[in-house]
Amino acid sequence: MKRILRIFLSLLTAVAFGQSTDSTQHKITLQHYRLAYRYQSSGLLDSAIFYYNKALDTAIDPKTTAQLHTNASIIYKQLGRYEIALEHAFAALANFPNSSIEQASCLDNIGTIYFHVRELNKSLEFHYKALKIRQDHDYEKGIAKSFNNIGNVYIEGQMYDSAIHNLQRALKIKKTIGEEKEIATVMHNIGWAYLEKEDLHSAEQYLTHAYTSKLRLKDSLALVYTSNLLSKLHLEKNNPELARSFITQTRQIALKLDLLNLQVQSLENEALYYAAVKDFRNQALTLGQFIILNETLLNQEKARALAEMQTKYETDKKDQEITYLHNVESIQKEEIAHQKEMASIAIVAATFFLVMVICISYLLHTIRKSKNHIEQLNQEMQHRISNNLQLLSGVLKMQSSDLSATSEASDLIKITESRVNSMAIVHQKLFANKNKRSINLQEYLEELCLFLRHSFSAGEQLNIKTHVESIKVDVDQVLYIGLIVNELITNAIKYAFTETNKLPQIDITVRGQMTNLIFLEVRDNGTGYDPNQSSPSFGTKLIKTLTRQLKAESTNFNQNGAVFQLSIPLAYET
Repeated sequence: MKRILRIFLSLLTAVAFGQSTDSTQHKITLQHYRLAYRYQSSGLLDSAIFYYNKALDTAIDPKTTAQLHTNASIIYKQLGRYEIALEHAFAALANFPNSSIEQASCLDNIGTIYFHVRELNKSLEFHYKALKIRQDHDYEKGIAKSFNNIGNVYIEGQMYDSAIHNLQRALKIKKTIGEEKEIATVMHNIGWAYLEKEDLHSAEQYLTHAYTSKLRLKDSLALVYTSNLLSKLHLEKNNPELARSFITQTRQIALKLDLLNLQVQSLENEALYYAAVKDFRNQALTLGQFIILNETLLNQEKARALAEMQTKYETDKKDQEITYLHNVESIQKEEIAHQKEMASIAIVAATFFLVMVICISYLLHTIRKSKNHIEQLNQEMQHRISNNLQLLSGVLKMQSSDLSATSEASDLIKITESRVNSMAIVHQKLFANKNKRSINLQEYLEELCLFLRHSFSAGEQLNIKTHVESIKVDVDQVLYIGLIVNELITNAIKYAFTETNKLPQIDITVRGQMTNLIFLEVRDNGTGYDPNQSSPSFGTKLIKTLTRQLKAESTNFNQNGAVFQLSIPLAYET
């Protein structure tokens, strides 16, 4: 009897201890949850992710787990890391009760992530599932949100009538609820659909209404998107001055909020405005800014995609390490429990070895697959950038052919064309080199000089001599060196050769210095360099900016013509 009583008391103690452990674990989870949410609200997304993951490590309640996964998914979506965002969203979906309002919100989030990665059919599938649940619950606000999201997907799929139909249904519900901010959002989307459909009159009505509401609400983030669409609308309606005011507003807000994609779009619209008012000089300058900023945006997108691939690989590696640790722990327990059973230990060790071989093989396969995916993504990105730059170079060439060969606008467009081409050659060589980051500087500069010689009417009589060693240089440095050489040669063609009795000549010298420096010299036999010029040109400013970016030391002087020398530290040795 006493033995039974002791066993019963031990069981009670174990139960009480288990409940106490669960309670402590739940408190730790909530502490991490609160910290993560506080960081998320403050915009400190990396810190928020860290604490959401710590909370997930200790979470035991399905509802709390689901909400943690949902919040983590939303942050990864904001960061553009859509694959990880989907993993958290599906994990949340598995923990929410079926056909619940929370599950509908989770389905809506998954549909939005698929929209961002342009998988429009999957996006519609999940948005319609969310809509069905919200209709079953008669949840008006959620129903309106689903119709709005479905409308946006149809706009992206160029099915504008279906988009307008769903957005009008969303608008009708929003007006019943009476939330001005939400009404303005739907009005914006309807105006967007009509603009894409080229129904400019209807587009103007809805966009103007949305713009007025957002202005009254002082919602700068929402206002900037509507302002951007209004600038496009008025350019389409041939109202350039009205478009100009919206372009300026879009640019100012985008700069303030650090919205790089809208900065690029506003520069594109500004170039179209200058074309409409036939201000080709400012059009050329704006196109130059657009090219540089668009290149930055493309590089950011590529870096974000590569970071997502790297994170996926590290996550898989971590899972493999956890599996390995569990296997080791399992073997240690077996050794303690069965010290005298050597045969069993041998079998377990052999099994563990086999598991390790399989895990390592799988890990190596995952690494190769990730590496191939990254290389394909990088190759496609370089090909797209090269094509876009060649297209822009062709457009500029066509534009310059319509102008007088001696006009200032023609010269500006030709200079911009040469800058674009200097970048295009880099991307062509990257694509040809199977994405190796180093480029042969000798081949690149010879090709660039050949292009420049035939791009200007004065260049036909020009003799460009290159004395360049076969040095392989990192692509980022090659891009800056090419732009500097381009500016120096075009400046010489324009200003240096005013004396008709001289045969114009430019000498370009590149050689290695010590182990980690290269020496660049560009000299001409023209009238010489004026160090006292009062207002430096855009090209001169660009050369100084690029020299700083290279962390190079520069020297300018006259010696039977202008001489420009650079001593450039190599970022990578190849």
